Amino acid sequence: MRTIAIFVLLLLEAFSSAADNAIGADRPADGARISGRVLDQKGQPINDALVQVQSSAMGQSLWWAFEPQTRTDADGRFSVPAPFRDIRYSIRVTKTGCADATAGLIPEKGDFVSVTLNPAFKTKNIRGRVLDVKNEPVSTKVVLIGEYGLRASTESNEKGEFSLGNISDYIGQTVPLVRAHGQVSRMDNIIRDGDLEISLCAPAHLKGVVRDKVDGKPVPGATITIQPWFASGFSMETTSNKDGTFDIEGIPPGKYVYRAAAPAHFLPAGSWDWGREFVEGPLASGETRSVTIEMQRTATVKGQVVDLEGHLVPGALVCIQSVLMGDYRSEYRYVAADERGRFTINTAHVSFSDGKLWLAAYSSEQGIGMTEVGPLISGQVAEDVVVKLGSAARVRGTLADPQGRPIKDFACVVDYGYPIYETTDEHGQFDFGLVPLHFGARPPPSVTFMPPRPYRLLGLLGGVPEAAQKPDETEPQYYQYKRVKLEPKPGNDVNLAVTLESAQLLELTGTILDSQQRPVSGAKVYLFTGDATDATWLTAVPSFRDTGSRGEYFISATLLNSAVADEHGHFKFLAVREKGEGMPMGGPNTDWKKYCVGVRSADSKRGKLVREVVVPEDKNQLDLTINLPDLALPDRSKDPAAGDFR
Repeated sequence: MRTIAIFVLLLLEAFSSAADNAIGADRPADGARISGRVLDQKGQPINDALVQVQSSAMGQSLWWAFEPQTRTDADGRFSVPAPFRDIRYSIRVTKTGCADATAGLIPEKGDFVSVTLNPAFKTKNIRGRVLDVKNEPVSTKVVLIGEYGLRASTESNEKGEFSLGNISDYIGQTVPLVRAHGQVSRMDNIIRDGDLEISLCAPAHLKGVVRDKVDGKPVPGATITIQPWFASGFSMETTSNKDGTFDIEGIPPGKYVYRAAAPAHFLPAGSWDWGREFVEGPLASGETRSVTIEMQRTATVKGQVVDLEGHLVPGALVCIQSVLMGDYRSEYRYVAADERGRFTINTAHVSFSDGKLWLAAYSSEQGIGMTEVGPLISGQVAEDVVVKLGSAARVRGTLADPQGRPIKDFACVVDYGYPIYETTDEHGQFDFGLVPLHFGARPPPSVTFMPPRPYRLLGLLGGVPEAAQKPDETEPQYYQYKRVKLEPKPGNDVNLAVTLESAQLLELTGTILDSQQRPVSGAKVYLFTGDATDATWLTAVPSFRDTGSRGEYFISATLLNSAVADEHGHFKFLAVREKGEGMPMGGPNTDWKKYCVGVRSADSKRGKLVREVVVPEDKNQLDLTINLPDLALPDRSKDPAAGDFR
């Protein structure tokens, strides 16, 4: 399970230290904070919800490196740092038993946000019993640790029985954590469903010393983290003392991997790309194990951040890929430039064949800059590195329909390499905050306005919704996508007045029959704009690709909508007659005037693609009768580029 990264809530600041002048969770650059409250549908506070904050305005590297997170208190309140007051932040809230919720905020416009969590669509119950080493029931706290940083807790009764309800079905694998009377549950089983019997046992004990691999000297201040080999989201950590020694007690027995990080040292990657296995094997109940961890020295990069005119930029954030193992989201570290724009940052990416690394810097008023450093070797200090920032401008505006009425709740996206999302308010207004402009060879950014579509399935990676689109749907009003290029001068506000063009709805109906002219119930029907091919329409990649004669990839079709045939073989759904401007999918080879209809049987074994479907511009209805062949579809399961709409 090497893709465990998506399951784990890892420490994103493993390498940060006061010596690096990094921004800690309690010390944002300018003292700003984002505070808020998480409530349920009835307005009651939600405790222990996970709150994560990021800003895509900072660029891709800092999007991963800067992700302060916290959990709500008993009153549902939270507070996290905001290093810049004039950019847009996205806030993501998760809680087991609830659907995830997001919100956006520019701190200078108000630093408090209220988030409402709705119940999850599908939940499950997990029951069990807790027994001690003498097989006697135990009344104690039971914590269930799930994927994506989610967790739930309850108390077992005098019979040792417990029940955890309203557990989100999608959290998948979980592990129980129970401690009582100096005993602990084991950490070597993955629980998904069913009744549990948790037998407590004596905990394990890990101690050791951290040394420099070259000179053998102790490494003080190293953070040692252990996690189960399947990375459930549970971890234990400690920090090495002045003599390099460390001690972790009360460890639930099980198979673990470990990581170590220090301001000027790193642990080389092992057989796992996110941690190293203990050679001695799993930690047993009651075992005390002593280990020696050898670390290598990082390389150090020192320099200054300047703007386009060469002036120093104090407080800029500087980011570099640093960690060799761990969740890919935690491989970046960042520091803050001092009052003279100077910075010192370390990286574990040393002694590689090419050795090239990108150093990124960001300031809200000057935007993003990047420079290449390397190759670097262990212990090397690269000095006098200069990162020149680009420029930035405030981007805001108003969105209206052809009659000049404001359009609310429409998605707006600034795409400059890493998108910034915003939604229009009740007045049709949007505000992206300060947006990076030119940097490097990148083209100027643009703003794309993305009106909703009837049950659009962008990003579908398997699974067709059974809910049918209402055939008589005429509201909300539909509009064409629109893209506006930005050419502002640095430091100047951009105030856009955007009018969207109304879009025509296309109603697609039809009947699916087999070779004997009998209706085929449960058939899955897909509508594409453009020219899909037999080689591409079966894949689950939203931007359908085909290989040209020169081996180049090009986009040939875009999925607009899907439906499922009823017991009579009938299907019906709506789609917007697209023009293509600003569409999130489609390319120069997409013909937005043509349509294709793909049909698959309920068991996905038979299918047919109807091409060259033309609907005259003065028509908005299409009725088709499609006969499914008896022959089975080709097996594309061994094609790594092909997915499946199952």
